[in-house]
Parts: sequence; structure tokens; C-alpha cells
Amino acid sequence: MRLAIAILNWNGKSWLEKFLPTLIKYSQQAEIYVIDNASTDDSVAWISENYPQVKQVLNRENFGFAGGYNEGLKDICADIYCLLNSDVEVTENWTEPILDLFKKDESIAAIQPKILDFKMKSKYELAMFSMPDKKKDRLDNAIAYTRTIEKDLPNTDYTKTALAFRPKLEAEKARFEKIVAEAEKRQAELTAKQKAEEAKNAAKTELKKEENNQEAIENNIEKAKKDSATVSDPNSTFRIRR
Repeated sequence: MRLAIAILNWNGKSWLEKFLPTLIKYSQQAEIYVIDNASTDDSVAWISENYPQVKQVLNRENFGFAGGYNEGLKDICADIYCLLNSDVEVTENWTEPILDLFKKDESIAAIQPKILDFKMKSKYELAMFSMPDKKKDRLDNAIAYTRTIEKDLPNTDYTKTALAFRPKLEAEKARFEKIVAEAEKRQAELTAKQKAEEAKNAAKTELKKEENNQEAIENNIEKAKKDSATVSDPNSTFRIRR
């Protein structure tokens, strides 16, 4: 089973310097790729010089997080893709539990393992929202909401990859195609409903115009009748200036 580990990088040389050596050490069975999102630092040159065994995919521009991965993965061929953040530290045998699960159950399309905090390794990593001007509150909240797992650690193999997934899985493909088909059907229904509403509004507008035209015609007729009555009045006097 061919495993490709893909790291998306944008000006992240400092993270690569810190965590790439460990990744290489504990990922001998995998091909490691760095997808560079048009970095302006010397990340690309540093990797080429220090770790030539790491393959690089160079995006022509910064496509953002999801876009960067989608663009970069087009140039990577594997059975399993592992999308790994550049600020993640891996440990020995970190990929084995994931690969074992994929091998045992072909219905599995993606695996998201639990992640431990780098500085507090007895706690889970926590992603949460906080106001940017309340750094202390953010830290306090993170500590408060992070569940201690010290009792679980000895008997649990926690891996640290962000996401691993199996491409071209037929069941997932069929499910995805069904979702797309349903979405397209719903969109077609909404479009038809919108067009019908637009046609209805257009008909109302035309009807209003016809009503206004009819009213204008009737007003002109009334005015013409009044003018005709005034001209035919025998008591009316016309004075012509010469």
C-alpha cells in the first residue's frame, strides 16, 4: 500500500526546520511531499539543499489551504494520502495504526486520529474560537476545555496526522456522485421556480402597463369629448389676431 505524506507550506521554513527531520526519521515507508504555496521565503531552496529526498510540488500561486492541497495533490500518485500540517511532531510507528485500518476495512475512506498538544502531551490538541484581543482568556479557555487523558495514554496509540484518506474508493465515489446529482436536481428545481417567478412578475408588469395605457386612452377620450363640446357651443366666441 503506497503512502504519500503531503505537507502544505507557505513561508514555513521555521516549522520545516523543526519538524521535518523527525517526520523523515519515522516515515521511512512513505514518500514525503512538500506542496509549496508560492512561498516568498527560502523554504524551497532549504528543502532542496538539506533534504533532497523530499519531493516538492510548486504551486504557481498561493491557492489557500484547501485550494493549495487540491492543486498540489494533482501531481502526487499514491494509494493513501496523508495531509499533515507542518507544525506537527510525529512519533515512531505513527502511520502503522492508520495503514492497518485501511488494509482491514476497504469501506474506510478517511481516518482522523486524535491529536495531542505539543506542549502538554497528556492533553488533546484543541481548536477553538476566541476574540483576537483576549490572548490570556484564549489560553485559559484552551486549558479549561482540554480533557486530560493521562490515564488513557499507556494503553492507547494516538497518532498525530491531520488526515489520511483513500482515493478512488468506489463506495465513496458513488455516494459523492449521488450527493452531486441531488444537489444539481435541487438547483434545477430552484432555477425553474425562480424562472417561473420571474415570468409571473414580468406578466404582472405587462398587465400593469396595459392598464396604464388603457387608463391613458380613456382619459384622452374624455378630454377629446370635453374639447369637442366647447368648440360646438354656439355661445363660444373666437377672436383671431392678425
